[in-house]
Amino acid sequence: MNKKPGVILVLSISIFLVSFLICWQIKTIQNSDTSVLQLQREDALRDEVLKWQANYENVKERLDETEKKLSEYMESISDTDKTIQLLQQEVSELNVVSGLTEVKGKGIIITVKDAEVLNPLYLAEDQIVHDNDLLQIVNELRAGGAEAISINNQRLTSLSAIRCVGPSILVNDVKIGAPFVIKAIGNVDYLYSGINLSGGVVDIMRKYGISIEVERSENVVIPKYEGSIKILQGN
Repeated sequence: MNKKPGVILVLSISIFLVSFLICWQIKTIQNSDTSVLQLQREDALRDEVLKWQANYENVKERLDETEKKLSEYMESISDTDKTIQLLQQEVSELNVVSGLTEVKGKGIIITVKDAEVLNPLYLAEDQIVHDNDLLQIVNELRAGGAEAISINNQRLTSLSAIRCVGPSILVNDVKIGAPFVIKAIGNVDYLYSGINLSGGVVDIMRKYGISIEVERSENVVIPKYEGSIKILQGN
């Protein structure tokens, strides 16, 4: 059903009511009891006039805003092509954010491996890559403004899970193994400096002997999310 005439009617009525209010307020000032005004002191009368003038200006401003909105709405109705273009652009951006489309661009590539030689000074489990290690790296990338991230070509979305199941790591319920290749698209300088931050997660992992290589790339390709979108519903 076409709701445009109804919207225009509502806006027209709003403009009429605001205009009526302005006229009524002006008439009220003009019809004030002259004898009463003459008895007021000059400063009190001045304050009263200023108050009504402020009210008038406020209502006039509301009228101007309403007329502007009506004009913009009428313009958007006549420019159907522009409206469709804006909607298509919004859908495209949402697909990128939700991971439903492949993304190409500048970014960084991080390769993570278990320590090749165990250091007896540290626990063996601290020298092996765990799901929490990958999750911390991903969070670091998101904090650096990453627009899209993948691990071993598994696109990460807001619903993706990174978890251990026995000796294996699952991403999007898909088993992945070392080396873990993490790709991120975004501002290269922000991503690179953020992931190599002194005292950051990567710096700490390296101290335990875990191998981590970070490289800049002009052509990072991150595939679209291939899993099914599951929406949790409450009872």
